[in-house]
Formats: sequence, C-alpha cells, structure tokens
Amino acid sequence: MRFILSLLFLSAAFVHAQQFDTLTALSKNEQALNLLDAGKFRQALPVAKEAYRLICKAEGEKSPNSLTIMGNLLLIHERLGQFKKLELLYQRCLRLKTQVNGPENYDTLITMKNFGSFLRKIGKLKKSGQILQKTLNLQIKTLGRENDYTLITMQSLATTYTQLGKFPQAEKLYKSCIKTLEKQRKSSAAIINNDFAELYKKMGRYSAAAKLLRNCIAARQKLLGISHPETLISLHNLGALYIETGEYDKAENLYTSLKKHLTESLEKHHPLVLNVSSNLALLYRENLELTRSLKINREVLDIRSKTLGPTHPDTIDSMNNLAANLSLLGQYNKAELLYRDALRATEKIFGKNHLEYLTTQVNLASNYIVQSRYRTAYVIMSTALKKARDLLGKDHPFVTRVLANMLVIDIRARSVNWNPEKINRLIIRLRQQFGANSDLTMITHINLSSWLLSRNKTTQAYELLEYLYQNLFKRVQQAHRLSIVLIANFGFVCFQLKKYDQAQSDFELLRGVIEKKYGKDHYLTIRIKFLLARVYAKKKDPRALKTYESATTQLYVFMKNLLLTTNKKTRLNLFSTYKDLQENALQFYVDTSASKKLFDHSLRFKSLLFEISSRQQISRNEENLQNINKLRKKRRQLTTMYFQKNADKNQELTDIYREIEKLESLIASKNTIKSTITREQIQNQIRDTEAVIDFLVVKNNLIATVVTKKKLHMIKIRNWNTILQSITQLRGQITKKAKVTSEISRLLYSPLQAYLKNIKRIYIIPDRDLFLLPFSCLNINGEYLAQKYQVVTLNSAADLWADKSDISKEQNITIFANPDFDAQISEKNAVAEDLFFRALSGTKNEAEYLQTTFKRNGYKTYIYVEKKATKQQFSSMNGQILHIATHGFSLFGKNTEQEDTRGISQKKTIELPIIQKIAASPDSYVQASIKNLGKFDPFLLCGLAFAGANHNTQQIATAYEIQQLDLHNTRLVVLSACETDVGEIRKGSGVIGIRRAFRDAGAKTVVSTLWQIDDKATALFIKTFYDYLLDGVSVRNALHLTQKKFIQHTKYNHPFYWGAFIVDGVDTRIAKPRPKSSLLTIIIVVTLLVVILIVVIIGMTRKRAAQRQRLQERTQRRQLRSR
Repeated sequence: MRFILSLLFLSAAFVHAQQFDTLTALSKNEQALNLLDAGKFRQALPVAKEAYRLICKAEGEKSPNSLTIMGNLLLIHERLGQFKKLELLYQRCLRLKTQVNGPENYDTLITMKNFGSFLRKIGKLKKSGQILQKTLNLQIKTLGRENDYTLITMQSLATTYTQLGKFPQAEKLYKSCIKTLEKQRKSSAAIINNDFAELYKKMGRYSAAAKLLRNCIAARQKLLGISHPETLISLHNLGALYIETGEYDKAENLYTSLKKHLTESLEKHHPLVLNVSSNLALLYRENLELTRSLKINREVLDIRSKTLGPTHPDTIDSMNNLAANLSLLGQYNKAELLYRDALRATEKIFGKNHLEYLTTQVNLASNYIVQSRYRTAYVIMSTALKKARDLLGKDHPFVTRVLANMLVIDIRARSVNWNPEKINRLIIRLRQQFGANSDLTMITHINLSSWLLSRNKTTQAYELLEYLYQNLFKRVQQAHRLSIVLIANFGFVCFQLKKYDQAQSDFELLRGVIEKKYGKDHYLTIRIKFLLARVYAKKKDPRALKTYESATTQLYVFMKNLLLTTNKKTRLNLFSTYKDLQENALQFYVDTSASKKLFDHSLRFKSLLFEISSRQQISRNEENLQNINKLRKKRRQLTTMYFQKNADKNQELTDIYREIEKLESLIASKNTIKSTITREQIQNQIRDTEAVIDFLVVKNNLIATVVTKKKLHMIKIRNWNTILQSITQLRGQITKKAKVTSEISRLLYSPLQAYLKNIKRIYIIPDRDLFLLPFSCLNINGEYLAQKYQVVTLNSAADLWADKSDISKEQNITIFANPDFDAQISEKNAVAEDLFFRALSGTKNEAEYLQTTFKRNGYKTYIYVEKKATKQQFSSMNGQILHIATHGFSLFGKNTEQEDTRGISQKKTIELPIIQKIAASPDSYVQASIKNLGKFDPFLLCGLAFAGANHNTQQIATAYEIQQLDLHNTRLVVLSACETDVGEIRKGSGVIGIRRAFRDAGAKTVVSTLWQIDDKATALFIKTFYDYLLDGVSVRNALHLTQKKFIQHTKYNHPFYWGAFIVDGVDTRIAKPRPKSSLLTIIIVVTLLVVILIVVIIGMTRKRAAQRQRLQERTQRRQLRSR
C-alpha cells in the first residue's frame, strides 16, 4: 500500500513538473513574442529557445504547443537574418507537422506557406513559387477559394511572381484576391492593396500605385487605427512612392511626421523606426541633400550593426545606402570598401547566386563607372548579367536593369557593342516591364540621346530630349536627379545645335540647383561651370574668362582632395577623365591669347599627379609603415602570380589587387600635397640665360609657352598628329644609326628660336609622347641642340630647384651588374621560357671600374655581380647612389633585342595569364578590355632582370614592385639598361614606366634611357659621366658634358650612342666641387714665382753680404798699409 501511495505521489509530482514546464514554456513564448513585437530580436531568441526546450521536455517535439513555439522560433531566426539555419529548421517543422497532422491539415499548410515566403526572401524564387502554388492548390481543395488563408497564400504567390518579373501573373492574382474580398465585403481587400501597389510601382504605374496605397491606408486606419504598425507601414510605402515620383516635399512631410509619431511610441532601434529613417535618408539623397542623408545613413547602419549584427539583410541594405551616398559625394574609395563589405556579408548569408548579391555587384560597378573605370565596371556587370540570366531568367526585370547599366558604360567608354536595333529592343523591354514613365525607362532614353550625340545624330537627340523635357516635368520637380540629368543633356544638345540662348538658360538654371544641393565645390557644379563657360565663350560674353578661371581652380582643389583618398589606378583614370573636361578651357586660353592663364593651369595640373605619387611614403607614422610593408608583400605576390600561366589564378589575382587598392587608399589618405609652384617663383628661380619651355597638347594642337626671367610667350606650334609622326621618324633614324634629319627641329624648334636669344640652358616640360623625344638630338642646321644649349627635361616645375641636402657625410654606392640570368636561384618557373635575357659581360668591367673609382674617392662600395645580383638583394638595399647595369624590358610595344644591346630577347610571344581569359569570354567588349595586358596596372609591363631571370620570373623586378621600395635616402639612381624611360603614355600623367617607378619610390634623381643602347659605348659613357660627377659636377651638367664629349668622339658621335640618356628629378651632386684646373695652374705658377723670388732675394742678399765683407776686408788692409 505504501509502495502504491509512493508511486501515486511520484506520478503526481511528475505530472506537476510537466505542467510547470508547460506553463513556463508558454509564459516564455509570450515573453519572446512581446520582445519580437518590440523589435528586440536578439533578446527574444534565447527566451524562445528556452521555451522550445521546456515544451519539448514536457510534451515532446510533436505536441501542438511544441510545433507552435517552434513556428515562433523560426520567425525570430528569420527576423535576425539567420537564414542558413532556417531552411533546415523549416523543413524539419514541416516534416513534423505533416507526420502529426497530415499534409492537408490547416496548420501544416500555414507552415508550408511560410516556408514558401521564406524561400522568396533568400532568393530561391522558383522554388518559392512551386511551394506556394502547391500550398494554394491544397488550400483551395480543403478550405475553398474564398477562405481568408487561401487568399493570403494567393497574395504571397503574387509577391513571388512580382520578384520573378512575372508582372501579368502577379496582377491577375492580386485582382482575384481583391475581387473575392470585395464580394465578401471585407475591409481586408484594401489591405492587400499595399502589396498590389508595390507591383504597380515596379511597373512604373505610379498613379495606380498611389491610389491603391491611399485606399490601403484608409482601410487600415479604420480597421486597426493610425498607430498600428501595419498602418504605419502603408504610410511608409506611400512616402517611398513620393520619392520615386520626385514629390520630395510630400515625402519629407510624411516621413518627418511618421518618424516623430514612431519615436514617441517605439524605441529608436525598432525596425519600423529604422526603415522610416532609412527612407528619409534616401529622400535627402535623391533630393541631393547629401550631408543630411549621410548622417542618417551612418546612424542607421550603426544601430543595425549593433542590434542585428553585420550580416543581417537590413544591415547590408544600410551598407549599400551609405556606400551610394559616399559615391555621390566623390568618396569613391570609401564607397568601394563598403560595397565589398556588403558583398562579403551577403555571400555569407545568401551565397553568390542571390539577387541581393547581384544587386550589390551592380552597385559596385556603378561606383567604378563614375570613376571612369569602365573596363572593371563592365567585367563586374557581365558577371552579374550571366548569373542573373541563369538565376532569374533572361526576361527578368533585374536583367533589364543590368543591360541598361551596360549601355551607360558603352556610351561613356565610346565602345561599339550597341547598335540601334539592340537599343530599341532594350527600350521596348523597359516600357513593357517598368512602364514608359519609370525612372529607369526615362534615364535610358536620356542615355540614348547621348548615344545619338556620339554618332553625330544631333537633331534626333534634340527631338528625343525635347519630348522627354515636356513629359518629365509633369511628374517630377526640377531638383529631381532625373531632371538634372535631362536639363544637362538638353542644354548640351542645344549647344551643339548652336541654340546658345537655350543652352545658357538651362546651364544657369542647373548651376543654381546643383550649387544649392551639392555645394560649390562638388564635381557636378564644376562640370556645369565648364559647360556654362563654353556657352559664354561662343556668345563672346566677357563672363567666359572668369567662369573658366573659377571652374579650373575649383577643379584643381577638387582633384587634389580626391586624389589623396583614392588608389593609384583610380587616380590615373580620374586624371585622364578630368583632363578631358579642361580641354575647352585650355582652348579658350589659346584663342584669347591668355598665355599666363594657360601656363598657370599647366603648372598646377602637371605637378599634381607627380606630387601625389612621389609623396606616397612620406608619412612615416607607425600605422602607415605597417600598411606600406603589407603593400610591398601584396605587390610581390601579385607580380609573381601575374606571370604564371594558370588561367585559374585570375580570380585570385583580382582579389589580391583589390587588397592592394585598399592599402593604397589607406596610405594615400595620410598624405598631404605641397603648395603648387607658381609662375612668379619660376621666374625668380631661373637666370637670365635660362628658359622654361612648357609643351601642352590642346585639342590636337601643340602649344608651347616660353618663360624667361622677365617675359612669357605662348606659341602655337603645329597639328599634334604631324608632331607624332616626326617623333616616330626621328627615333627610327637614331635607333637605325641613320642620318638625323631636321624635320622635327623645323616643326618644334624653329617657332621657338626667336624667343631663345642669349639663352644657354633650356628646361623642357613635355606632354604626352614628347616625353619619348630626345630633345638633345634635334638637328639644327647640322648642329645638335645639345651643342647649342644644355637641355634639361622635367616632369614638373618643382624639379627646377636643386637638391641642397648635405653631401659632406660618408657616402656609399650600390652596384648591380652582369647578372647570371641562367643561374638556378630558386625553383624553375614555367613562364621563364617566354622571357630570355642574354649575358652582359661588358657590364662586369663597368662595375669593377666604378668600384675602384669610388673606393679611391672614399666611398663605401657594395657590389653585386653574377649570381649575387639577385632581386632579393636589390629589394633590400637603400644606398645613396644606386647603379644598375642589367637588362630592362617593356611589354608596352614591340620589344626585340639587337646584338650587343642591353635589351630583352624573346624566344616566343609573351603570353600572360590575362590573355587566356579571352577565349572563354563571349563578350567582345570584355575581350577587347582583357587584351590590354595592363588590366591590373601598367607598371606590371616593364621592369629589370636579375640573376636567375631566365628560369624564374620571381627574379624580374617589375616597375610595380619598384614603386614600393623605400628610396628616400637615395640621391641618385643610374639605370644603365635599355628603354628604362619607355612606357605607357597617359594624358597628364607622363610616362608610366621604370624611371617613374624609381621616382615614386622616393629617389631624388634618376638617369634613364629612351631606347636600346650599345653595350660598349654605354660602358664608356657611364665612366665619363661618373668622372664628371666625382669632380663635383652636378648630374645635369655631367650628362651635358658627357654628351658633348661623345659628339666629338670619332666612333660614338651618332646620337644613338649618347642621346638615349636623360635625367629626371632635381639637380644633385654626389661630391663637392674640386678646384678648377686653371686656378690650380695659377696657384702653382704664383708659388713657383714666389719661390724663385725668394731664392733670388736670398742669393742677392748673400752676394751683397759677401761684397760688403770683401769691401770691409779691403778697407782694413788699406788702413794697415797706411800705418
């Protein structure tokens, strides 16, 4: 009996414990739902998990309570964006409910519907559609077509169809839902309108969307109240529609009121509050109030990152919004980093084959478009397009959006991928999918007008823009971004058609709008100023000069600030882009003979990019040094991988390059730029016998500005194409050792001759291909220019000032010569067979001579020859003088070696990995882009060879790596190799090559060569050059004296032997000047005369003393006789 009582007691206790766990679980479930409603998802999750654990313990996982709490747990996971776990949890929940309740059970079907909606959220749209369609069929069968839950599933399926781009099917389902509900006279009919309105918005049917939303708001307000979240969501959606249609005042009033109402009843981190704030930021961005937008986007991102985590979809959405804001403000690097963070986060939760990932890719490509990095943008867009077609189908609206963006790239890059038929098909798609008045359709029409302009179809462009002009302002305000683009294009077309009054009106209107929204210093304001100045110039309006001057000054400040925060590749692209913007200003200065303005402009912009590049490592703080070391390693890694023949490495190459760009931007952001050299400073610096000649190519004409101590003259030379042909002709004559004609001299020098009277030294600042012209070799009536003047070539006017650093301290020289290119320094590299370098035995004697000579003059010498002349030794040195006698190479053009020259030999065509992608790429634009071997960086295509280079390309030092050396203590670099000054010519950027790389690394002065040079003649040239240097002659004077000496040489007097060498950088010395020989002779002669005089005086003194002695003796003898 006692046992039975005990058993009953234990059973009662167990039942009581079960009931307690059930009650606790249900209580915690209620607590979790309250936290969920409050937007506190992270706090809700552990409470819901505990509730589920307790209910499973008490009732088992298949009980109705367990399945209900499991459903709530799924909802919290979904709100937290933990999607990877969710799919498995949904499948498990659905399996349990099917087992317990059966496949047609009401609760099972609700879970199936939720699962289908979840799949839509994670981008599995086709699977979502299939499950929702299956659920709908079962609900119609079991519940009937008019059941509320059947209609909810029908609505969810319609939303999936909307995202799939199946707009007709979606519209049909929505209308069916509404018709059924209206038939039943249920107020929920208006509630469905909320999603229906979103469909119409996507289709560009804005009036219909607005009507549906207003009906929805009225119904929800009546049914649920104004403060209910569902009502507030509808108000939020209406505000978004106002933004889309450019009704900014209405949107701002609605959002401001909505935000105030929400913050009074909800906490600031509630999802609805953040959604409203995010849309308010979007409103400000669209309204061009970028500073306000930026502040809100940062606040929202910060809150979402803290409350939801960095990988939540809402956080990723905030990253995209903030990045778009930064891009509009010109902070491209920050935008890119944020877009890439968003891509990584999206990949983590959704994978790469998801619409959100593809959308962020397109956003990133758009950021590259505004930087004029069209190739990079096009490759990214092409990748997104291919994935979108596979994922969504070729007719999906997202695919259409990507195609519209690719048209933009094509127009701006002036490519030929698009033809009228292809563009027409795109516009038909846009109208069908988005409507004729949608933003995307309108902007594509505007882009079409640009395409017509680029094909010289100005009248057609005008007619199209006039039509858009009349229609657009019916629905948007003048401050709308579409309006700004349209007015700018319309004004430009009017200008092309010589309708200057209309163009002026448009540009003046735009300037006011943009200055108000963006500020005076924004690049859009500057662009409009340039356009307006152009109109003024055509109308002979005196405001033209002042407007051009203001625009160019603002552009300089803008570029200076922008270039300091971007990576190297972006700097080069932007510099080229903005140089094109200045062309009309320069032409105006030329036409109006504003020579001082032209020269001032040239000074500013030519020095800008060189200043930024050469100062990259000057900020030596600890953080910057760490980034510089990281950058070095990454550059070495990229170079090594770049020369490997593995097509699979291309993605890895791209990833490494992105890391490099990030580091470059971080380093650049710590730097500053010195103030620009002025015209007055130059004239104060030069002597009466010196002149500066600044060349500038302006709209295919060469202009020269000659600056002397007191005067400045502008001279129009000739058509640039004629000059280019003459440069090629002269270089061909020299390298073939033929007779040098005077054609180029007649074109270039003759127009300047009258302004160079009494001048002995000329400083030349070239432009474009003039950097490749050996000015010293110009033939002037049988006399070389080097005989008439000392010719100095400068990259920028800053190099006019001589190096005044101390040279009295102990000095050293590091010499690399005669590398053993066949040495097995490390494991053989497969690509080495493509590059072959012949031995340079003559450079060994050159090195030994320098070693002996410099030792004799008290220098420490470090010499690396044969197997010791490795890239590793080269990369670690930091000497004051660096002499490199090895092969140089350049892959920018044809590069084959002549006998006995210091050039590259090629066993076969060089095949770099980037080419191997061409065959796999179906797109002609991508093929054309990738054919450019400098896809990553043009500095990768030239460099120097060291020991072992014939077996391993790791022994090749590319200019790309040289740039990252620390040569700030290096006074002089002598590149005794071929073509070390040859490279890619960039507008406003000079030559991208080896010599430039050494300057970027910090070397004060670099001696380099313009063509392949003779080995023996070079050895003699170098010996003579160094002899002058060690006598205390400056580098420029030493080169000039050596050239003059060679001109008189019986064997090596042809320019081929002496004209290749040029000096870049400041004028420096490596030794103190010795007394001149004439003075020494005078000293010796005077000394000898003094000695002789002393000897004569002493002799005469002794003689007179002897005479006096004899006279005294004679006198004494006479006196004795007289006694």
